[in-house]
Amino acid sequence: MHSPSYEVTVLSNSCLWVFVVDATINLYFCIAALATKSFGDRFFALVFIFAFVTHCFDMVKKNSKFNFSAYCAPRATWIVELVKINADVSLRVVTFTPSVNDNLPPIVLIPGLAGVIDSFKDLLVELTSTHTVYYVETREKGSAKITSPVGFTVADIAADIPVAIQALGLADKDYIMISYSLAASGTAVLLANQLLSPSLAVLVQPSASFPWPRWLLGLTWVGVPLYGVIKPFVKWYMRSFTIDINDDREIYEINCRNLDQANPKRLAATVRAMARFSIWEYLPKVEANCLVIGASKDSFHSHNEALNISKAIRGCRYIDLFDSRRSHSKEIAGAIVECFVEHSRNET
Repeated sequence: MHSPSYEVTVLSNSCLWVFVVDATINLYFCIAALATKSFGDRFFALVFIFAFVTHCFDMVKKNSKFNFSAYCAPRATWIVELVKINADVSLRVVTFTPSVNDNLPPIVLIPGLAGVIDSFKDLLVELTSTHTVYYVETREKGSAKITSPVGFTVADIAADIPVAIQALGLADKDYIMISYSLAASGTAVLLANQLLSPSLAVLVQPSASFPWPRWLLGLTWVGVPLYGVIKPFVKWYMRSFTIDINDDREIYEINCRNLDQANPKRLAATVRAMARFSIWEYLPKVEANCLVIGASKDSFHSHNEALNISKAIRGCRYIDLFDSRRSHSKEIAGAIVECFVEHSRNET
């Protein structure tokens, strides 16, 4: 095993103090603007104060979660580390170890764009009863330590994963990888370029491309300072025009949690970079043992894209779990066992 670079509590607390100092200075100027007689100054000061209060609550909520006991099986243990990827980027990794070691392969679990651990609680509790699980948070998330400007393309985010796998001491073919959405698309690129060698790659609700509406791409350039104000509008737009909450309310709840805990600047940069991505050229090169899991009732991700991705990967199996509640549940564990059994039969 590797040694932790930093305890995440030290990192999170320091980030919180930097935020408080910076926000206090900005709040002072907002209050000063309220004291002026200009209606325009007062209006914009109120807007910034609202954004400040909203973001402050989000930061406190995000940085207060140092106890991961609720996300693992009883008697399982956990440790939080920052894994150094390069001179500029370190990723937060939560390692869960089961109380009983049955010599089952470890699992690397990678959430999607701005994904948060709350969305994987049921799955993690199930997996950590028998497997060591490495929950890896990618660079666009607020938990990553980034010391200088870096890229946030799908390739940039994906390139961190093999480095983290090596740092965790995982040998080729000795681990299972489960990745979601953006991370699943990035994993497919890594598999095509033979930069990853899991015994099984589980791609959950992958996307072939990310055709964001133009107004959203415009907001990523100008909306970061007003993130707290814009966020309720984005949630309203999702439930009104993008997501059928009657068929799959869970994906709406997942996206709301992601927005509430996201790093606005990194999220904006990632959304812009994702718009230029296409997966199709990579899929014929994938030779790994793969399972694609889709959710036909999820209107946020394209079910047809997930199905076509599975067809484009040689020997890939496909399972439809219908909605995002099931695709983030312990049913994933059952799907992995089923896939292993089928793969073993085919090899014999």
